[in-house]
Amino acid sequence: MSTRFRRLPRALIGRTAVICALAFCGMLVAGAWAIGMTYYLREVHSATGIEIGCFFALWAVTYVVSCHLVRPRFDRLRPKQAVAVGIAVMFCAKAVVLTSGVFWVAYACNAVYAMGASLYWPMLMTWLARKRIGVGLSRRMSLYNVCWSAGATISPFLGAWLSQIEPALPLYFSAGMWIVAAAILLGAMLFLPRIRADRSFKTGGRKTSSPRDPATRLRYAAWLGAFLTFAAIGVVARMFPLWGTEVLGLEKTTVGWLLLVRTLFLSLGFAAMGAAVFWHYNSRFLVGILLVLGAALIAIVFARAIPALLPVMFVLGLLQAAAYFASMFHSTAGAERRAAALAVHETMLNLGLLTGGIVGGLLYQVLTFEHGCVLFAALVLIGAAVQTWVCHWADGLEGRGTRAQDGF
Repeated sequence: MSTRFRRLPRALIGRTAVICALAFCGMLVAGAWAIGMTYYLREVHSATGIEIGCFFALWAVTYVVSCHLVRPRFDRLRPKQAVAVGIAVMFCAKAVVLTSGVFWVAYACNAVYAMGASLYWPMLMTWLARKRIGVGLSRRMSLYNVCWSAGATISPFLGAWLSQIEPALPLYFSAGMWIVAAAILLGAMLFLPRIRADRSFKTGGRKTSSPRDPATRLRYAAWLGAFLTFAAIGVVARMFPLWGTEVLGLEKTTVGWLLLVRTLFLSLGFAAMGAAVFWHYNSRFLVGILLVLGAALIAIVFARAIPALLPVMFVLGLLQAAAYFASMFHSTAGAERRAAALAVHETMLNLGLLTGGIVGGLLYQVLTFEHGCVLFAALVLIGAAVQTWVCHWADGLEGRGTRAQDGF
């Protein structure tokens, strides 16, 4: 009897708990690595602002390309095996950067690191979504999103604090966290019965055996919304800190707290989305995200004081959560090749952030923050009109019972 009770806690731990722990570790690394590499390149390699910008642009481009060119090469592996390969690749890339001390090697390892990430994140979400539909899928996605967003909230402050002690310390921390992630995954595969017995499908060209979900072509509208929303977030993240300090005269710490508010409400938005079901297959919800986003971008121009800026950041955090969750959910709903659909989801997010960051910097340099927000608000509203047409087209097909034959 005692042996049975000793085994009980291990038997209750399933793949959702392991995946959420890995997601938290991954985002803890990502945030600390982003701010840590910024200071590391500047202080150790005397990199210019353009070189640092190109460094992170290289990561985004390589990640997007690898999601469609590198990840499919590992489709014969099960999701948990592909995640293990991704962890190994990213750890090796970190180790080489720390041991080489050569600037161009850091650039090359950055590309290799992005390739490893293209195995890690899409396959982690594919593993999470296996044999889940509807409310069950939504709830697990909510827990997953809350966990990675919690890591994203903590990691920038952690990375900045470590960089203040020693520029290379965030890199050592990142490498160490990948060892922790590897230990979590390996330990789960060896000692947790439900993980050891998990015979998750291979994600190759064959169709998966996931339960049938109501087929939806709303994934296209959700992907468009995710791209535009994350592009707008990229503009705000790139331009608002400079505008806040140079124009509004805010302290850097105040700007940091305002951005933290957005991240906190991002996590709260994920929790709320997981508890609600009204937005499932709801085209009006998708269009509404962009309409409110356009209004928020215009409102931030007139928000000149902290009491006015706080609700705008609150809204932006909720909108980012809504767009991300809607894209992730509709990517998997009805999809027979979930890994490929989630790779497109990841592509839209990163293309949006990359586009917003580049365009935001150019607009701030050529025009002003206010002009940039108004122009992007107009672009978002045009996107909402396009999205309305896409949703109408998708709803018409679903109403006639036509199943999406789109390769997903």
